[in-house]
Amino acid sequence: MKMNDTQWTGLVQQVAEHFSDLTIKRGFQYYKQGRVDELTIADSGSVAAIVQENGTSARVTLNLHSLEDSECSCGENGGCRHMIAVLLQYAALKERPVYSIVNAHSAGLASRAQTQAHAEADYASGSGTGRFPALPGADREHAAGQAIADMSTAEWHDLFSQCTASFGSGAQPLQYAHQALEAIYALKPRLAPVLEQLFGLHAHLFVLDRLIGLAPGAARGAHFYIGYHTQIAADEIKAAIHLSLSEELAIDGHPEHWSMVTDTLGYLRERMRNESGGRLHYFPDIYYRFWQQWLAPHANGTEMFREELRLLEAAEEAQDSAAARVPGLLARSWMYVFLSRDEEAWQLLQAADRSTARQLPPAQLLLLMSELHGKGEWARLVDGLTAIGPLLGTGSLDEYLAYWRTALEHLPELETRMWDTLTAMLPLSGDIYAQALLERGRYRQWMDYQLSTGAEPLDFRVAELQPLERHAPELLLPFYHQAVERYVLLKNRHDYKAAVKLLKRLAKLYKKLKLEDRWQAFFASFTRRHGRLRALQEELRKGKLLS
Repeated sequence: MKMNDTQWTGLVQQVAEHFSDLTIKRGFQYYKQGRVDELTIADSGSVAAIVQENGTSARVTLNLHSLEDSECSCGENGGCRHMIAVLLQYAALKERPVYSIVNAHSAGLASRAQTQAHAEADYASGSGTGRFPALPGADREHAAGQAIADMSTAEWHDLFSQCTASFGSGAQPLQYAHQALEAIYALKPRLAPVLEQLFGLHAHLFVLDRLIGLAPGAARGAHFYIGYHTQIAADEIKAAIHLSLSEELAIDGHPEHWSMVTDTLGYLRERMRNESGGRLHYFPDIYYRFWQQWLAPHANGTEMFREELRLLEAAEEAQDSAAARVPGLLARSWMYVFLSRDEEAWQLLQAADRSTARQLPPAQLLLLMSELHGKGEWARLVDGLTAIGPLLGTGSLDEYLAYWRTALEHLPELETRMWDTLTAMLPLSGDIYAQALLERGRYRQWMDYQLSTGAEPLDFRVAELQPLERHAPELLLPFYHQAVERYVLLKNRHDYKAAVKLLKRLAKLYKKLKLEDRWQAFFASFTRRHGRLRALQEELRKGKLLS
């Protein structure tokens, strides 16, 4: 039997009418497991097959013209999972989209406005027959678009949940993410520009929510972690969300859709507040960027930020632990910065740092700096860097130092603020402190710091030490000499080789400084003191320092 597009659409509608969503999902599992055998198709529109189940078999006869007249030997009343499995196998053989049947109930949600549009067309024509005339393609698309446009964001997520319910079982996270987005976008008609943006954002938010396990009812432990492959998929979705938020929100001229924007804010606020443990850092970051890139540019005055502060404070009172309050505290500090009430923001963060045993995520503290940097408010940026520096804890501080560089390009007279802050942050700031010393030509201070920490010269790449070799080579002499003596005292072949490598560097430095006599005197004394160490003598000969 050949089936045109209209007949196929009608068949999908029959599935939605005569089979429950649970039955469809069970039938889909049977189909995926390859339980359908001996399928035959008759020109009359009948399909027969056998479905294997736990050592028994069910014989199915489908009537494609009227699914309610189909039969199965399993004895269940009405539609059963065996019928769905056979129907899916038939769809695959006819190269029809299997997921149209799997998501039949979701498709029904998307088409309900089209039914209403048909009814209105009948009413307007005065036919009163109850039989809806077929709308032209453009009208059908308009009706479907109106259905999506008339839904709330919560209804969008219900729709997404239904059309992706069959995904994820045994699938890799990245595969699930791609399949889910494909299924969701297959439902989307053409929408107004702002709704296009919001629909795409919510599609990705829904998938991210499912990936990291923060859907309603999921466990939210204080030490909740996600697997490597899940993190890869979640990071990809997060990057796509960042890209979408970087585009200007097309709300101008469409104030009727502002309620969808505020609904989105409510969704993000709730997810942000519940993401408090482990390495998770998704929804707080998205919440902030949503404010920074979509809401703040359209704020008329300060009332929007003040209202958000009130909502965050009310929500914080309901949290039962200090760790659970961290996202909300961060969000409040962001609102203060948006309101240019920086001192309140810094005080709030410092109090939060004390009460939460340093659980403030560094990446989210630095988001505040991105706001000040983006506005070019350099004095405020210096104040912010000074305030958050001691709160950053462990981890890479390269981004933090980069903000300092930019701020001091505009306000070089405030450089002492940077040194005071980095010094107060030691030893956690050691790497960027040393980097800043080199960048700003403070070579003696750099060397004093390395000597005080017992740093090893061979731990540095040659390129890292080149600025000193060019501008202050004499400072490297004690650095290399001390290390050579330490290596020799360890009395093993590996460290003798390291000592020889540094001795060769010393020879070049003394030559560059035109102090060959001092080198010769030192090396003669060195070989006499360690003449009994035969392994060291061998390494010196291999290095061509001894003949």
